[in-house]
Amino acid sequence: MTHAAARLNLTPVDVGSEPPKKQAQLEAAAVSESPAPQSQERLVESLSARASELWGRERAEQARQIIEETAAAILRVTRNPPSQEEEPAFY
Repeated sequence: MTHAAARLNLTPVDVGSEPPKKQAQLEAAAVSESPAPQSQERLVESLSARASELWGRERAEQARQIIEETAAAILRVTRNPPSQEEEPAFY
């Protein structure tokens, strides 16, 4: 940051991105607008129906355990979302 920017209390901003506070508000609005499943069973049904549409009934039935595990993981994150300040960990 240059001395002039420091005197004006300016901080660098990524060109084309929203200010952090606005970005957090947009993300929170997107999460709150998405319909949250009420139960794991409903989510499993929804994911299974989509899997059937994409890959056929037989493959969707073969993937049932994976679909159930995925539904449980989605619900865990939905019920306990990470804080807005937490950076994702990539492995």
